[in-house]
Amino acid sequence: MKIEVMQDRIAVRRIDDPTVGDSPVFVPDLKSLKFGWGEVTAVGPGKMLDGGAVKVPQVKVGDRVLFILNAGTRVDLGKEKLLVIFEEHIIARLVPEKLRVM
Repeated sequence: MKIEVMQDRIAVRRIDDPTVGDSPVFVPDLKSLKFGWGEVTAVGPGKMLDGGAVKVPQVKVGDRVLFILNAGTRVDLGKEKLLVIFEEHIIARLVPEKLRVM
């Protein structure tokens, strides 16, 4: 089964140990800050602005993001457990560094 989210909502699958390349990402006191890491599994078309324009989301499926844990709605799709959040609850996105040729 597949989930399709509406407007500026994002579906996220929780992940425990995000990595960029071969290095783990470390955030001190992550549990006390109430943030969590996740992988984006679905992205809505964007937020409707005044005047009818649509603000396109800044994340895409497959992105690894840091988000506010208390936000959103938990959804169970069979064996998969997701969290549907608003884009504004995403704090950061992991961006792999590009290799530099010397």
